[in-house]
Amino acid sequence: MKRGFLTERTEFTENKKKTKTASASAISVNSSEKSERVRNLSSRAVAAQIIARWLATGDFPNRILNSAPPSGAFVTEVVQGVVRWKRFLEWVIRQHVKSMPPPSLKSILLTGLYQILIMQNEADYAAVNETVKLTKSDFSKKQTDFVNAVLRRCAAERDSIAKAANKLPPGIRHSHPDLLLKRWTKARGAKATLRLCAWNNTRPDVFIKINLLRSPGLVRSFAAQLKRRGVLPSANFDGYFLLPRGLRIEDLPGYAEGMFLVIAPFAANAIDLLAPRPDENILDSCAAPGGKTFLIAEKMRFSGKLQAFDVSEDRILIMKTNFQRLQISDFAAIKKQNILGPMPADNRKYDRILADVPCSNTGVIRRKPDVRWRFSLNGLNLIVKTQTKMLDRLAPLLKPGGTLVYSTCSLEPEENRGQITKWLAKHPDFRLAGERSFFPPDSGTDGGYAAAITRR
Repeated sequence: MKRGFLTERTEFTENKKKTKTASASAISVNSSEKSERVRNLSSRAVAAQIIARWLATGDFPNRILNSAPPSGAFVTEVVQGVVRWKRFLEWVIRQHVKSMPPPSLKSILLTGLYQILIMQNEADYAAVNETVKLTKSDFSKKQTDFVNAVLRRCAAERDSIAKAANKLPPGIRHSHPDLLLKRWTKARGAKATLRLCAWNNTRPDVFIKINLLRSPGLVRSFAAQLKRRGVLPSANFDGYFLLPRGLRIEDLPGYAEGMFLVIAPFAANAIDLLAPRPDENILDSCAAPGGKTFLIAEKMRFSGKLQAFDVSEDRILIMKTNFQRLQISDFAAIKKQNILGPMPADNRKYDRILADVPCSNTGVIRRKPDVRWRFSLNGLNLIVKTQTKMLDRLAPLLKPGGTLVYSTCSLEPEENRGQITKWLAKHPDFRLAGERSFFPPDSGTDGGYAAAITRR
């Protein structure tokens, strides 16, 4: 059985408690899906087209995938895998070309090289032959011969490529930008940085959480039903179930009935600090797609007032759909609202406010691999200023004695403790009540920060 040498070399493992989860993240889809992939040329074509569009426009790969024709796990794995390993795969291409091909041809090379060098359980002959067939449909014979020669040579020289990769600079070897590596090394050290890179290059786990607003008997019955389908409770996160590879969310029992929500365990940390209770007036100020809003609703038990603000109509539509499925639409009031724009004039004061602010997303690169290529210092500075403005606008809406939780999915100090420290220094009527910081290889889930501040 073929394994991609880079996947084998960098597969993330932690202590024994986490080894099972980490290993599961490296398991390929089942054999029936593999057979379908080998037969299905159109899947490779769709993947190459998505990659070409991403290279040419910089659009978000996840959004392109969501708008593409239904094409299964293979397309998603190839697209996300190429995005993860882009820098390394480009290095491989440069060993064979004088200048980089245009995005349309480069995307085909990247697709084939990912399957040959990194993807597990994908036969070389299928990767080479089907990728070459794909090239024939849109490119000249000379270009097709070129793709064929590069892919066959890389398949034959996998071992020598692996040896050469071990001597490459970390940024190329682990396919991360040097800017992030320098920042992380300065903040956490070289070993932790390499562990983080390895973590980021593995496939993310998918967790679901049962809707505890349903009756206890129904919850117990549904949990038993999940176990019979092979969806087992997470060994590391109480209350969460780990979805097996290759199982579609929509195919699970109870999906249409709103018996569960897809959500990462990391989300609960901000809600734990917020500590919502029944009969309170609570605002989730950057709510969409609504996972944290749902966790708040669970704690409130349909008692009190819960508002959910967001500025994006598309994301609000997703949130409304989720709330209808979860049967909390009548409790959680959704409003299109930019908290940096004019706020409602009712002078409402909230007991608790969640500010899950826009951020650089460097704590969720495993889940959103293109984030690494989007990061810049200019972008970081702009987002930090936006976060500060959001805190400034939300703080006056908090009752005396109330709690505001500021949270990010970033690992950057400027967005986390640095942001809160500077803001509190200018607002003596607020104090820090608690904070949590999460480093993915240690926490076993997404990375980020959450701080609870209270109004005196």
